[in-house]
Amino acid sequence: MVSGVGPAPTLRQHNIPIIADRSGVGQNMQDHIYFGPSYRVNAPTFSAFSNPTFAAQAAQDFNENASGLYTNPTTDVLAWEKVPDSFRSAFSPQTLAALATFPPDWPELEYLSLGAYLGYQQNLATGDPNDGYNYASLAASIVAPLSRGNLTVASADTATPPLINPNWLTHPADLAVAVAGFKRIRKFWDTDSMRRFRVGEEESFPGLAIQTDAQIEEIVKRSSNTIYHAACTCKMGRANDTMAVVDVGGRVFGTRGLRVVDASVFPLLPPGHPQATVYGFLFFSFLSCLSFPPPWGVSGAGFDMWKAEWLTFWTDALAEKIACDVSGSC
Repeated sequence: MVSGVGPAPTLRQHNIPIIADRSGVGQNMQDHIYFGPSYRVNAPTFSAFSNPTFAAQAAQDFNENASGLYTNPTTDVLAWEKVPDSFRSAFSPQTLAALATFPPDWPELEYLSLGAYLGYQQNLATGDPNDGYNYASLAASIVAPLSRGNLTVASADTATPPLINPNWLTHPADLAVAVAGFKRIRKFWDTDSMRRFRVGEEESFPGLAIQTDAQIEEIVKRSSNTIYHAACTCKMGRANDTMAVVDVGGRVFGTRGLRVVDASVFPLLPPGHPQATVYGFLFFSFLSCLSFPPPWGVSGAGFDMWKAEWLTFWTDALAEKIACDVSGSC
C-alpha cells in the first residue's frame, strides 16, 4: 500500500499517491492455527532441556556430531484428514454447507506430533511446567479455514508496523472443526498404544475437567497460535474481480512491470504447508516472463538462447534453494 497500490480510501487517508486502486490489497487473509492437549510421557522430550546436565550433553552431541535432541525440530510426524463421521455427525447444516465449498479431497485437519508441552503457547521456550516430567503433545491445525483476516497500513512510513487483524476462529465452522479436532486428539491419546506411553491418567493440559463444546472452544481460543502460514492478502483472480490484485502470472492489475510472487497471491490457502506451492508458483511466474522479449529487444535465435540460458540458471537456483531449505544448511 505504501507504494501506491491498494484501496484508494486508505491511500488518500495517508496521503499516498495512488498508482492502482485495488480494494483487495490486505484483505482475504487466511492462516493455519494450531492447538492441542499435552500429557506426561515416559521418554525424553524438550522438557528434558530444563535439566542442565541433559541440556549440556545435548549441546555437545549437536556441536560435535550433529546428533541428539537439538537436531529435532520436534515435529516428526504430520498427518491430514477430513473430520471423521463420528465427529462430523455433530456439525450443523450450516457448518456442513460451508465445508462443502472446498474440493471433495480437501482435508480439514492437520495433526502435528510435538515432543514438547504446548499449553497456552505464551512462550514455547519457557512454557514447560519444569516439574521434572517429560511432556508431549499432539496438535491439531485447521487447514480448511473459513475465517478471514485483514491488514492495512498505519502510515505512509514503511518503518511503521502494519495493522494486522488475523480474525482467527471468527467463522462458526472453524470453531466446530477445532472442537472436533480437539476431541479426536483425546481419542488418540486414549488408545492402548499411547496409554503405554503416557505417565499417569491425567491430562496435563488443559485437564479432563474441560469437556463441553463451549469449554473446548474457550480453551482453543485462548491457546491457539499460528504456524506462520498467513497468506492470500493479494489474491489472484480475473481482471473483472474487484477484490483480485494479480493475474495468474502474478502481474499486478493497473501496473506495468510489477509482479507479486509469494503466498499472498493465493486465492485460497492450500491445506498443506505452502512452501512447495510457493516454489511452484515462482517457477511458473518465471516461465511466464519468458513469453515476452527482454527489455533490450533481443529477438529470434538470440532470444531463444537467452531464454534457454536463463531457464537453466533459474532451475538450478531454485533447486539449490529448495535443497538448502530442506537441509537447514542455509
